[in-house]
Amino acid sequence: AGFFHLLNGLENLEYFCSLAEIPKEKLRQKINDWSQFKIFQKALRTPFGECSLGMKKALLVFYTFLKDRPINLIDRPFQGLLKEEREEISEILTMESKALLIICLSEVEKECRGLTKQVLDLREMHLLSKDGPKLKP
Repeated sequence: AGFFHLLNGLENLEYFCSLAEIPKEKLRQKINDWSQFKIFQKALRTPFGECSLGMKKALLVFYTFLKDRPINLIDRPFQGLLKEEREEISEILTMESKALLIICLSEVEKECRGLTKQVLDLREMHLLSKDGPKLKP
């Protein structure tokens, strides 16, 4: 299965952070910021090959936000997740969206609505408010 499947989530993050030259102190601080998320804490201790899809998504989202990019593209963050996992990933994205622009791709509009103040429906080319009504383009 490969070397990375044997490492736990924390070891994988440490390895990829070293490659990207992300300081260990920054990694530790971000881990502390996310300490309330059970799915993330469990993923840190679990060998990656044994992680659920939700735990893998949590690690991927964590690493994405660790890079301090002004815009983050998150592709189908809830696809294939259990209800509890979706709720935690949604909380994580909501927390991170306060400081950053997140582009969330999903075929399910309601998955993205709670994360931001506005949602752009590309099929209909309408800008929607968080509460539902369409805004003028």
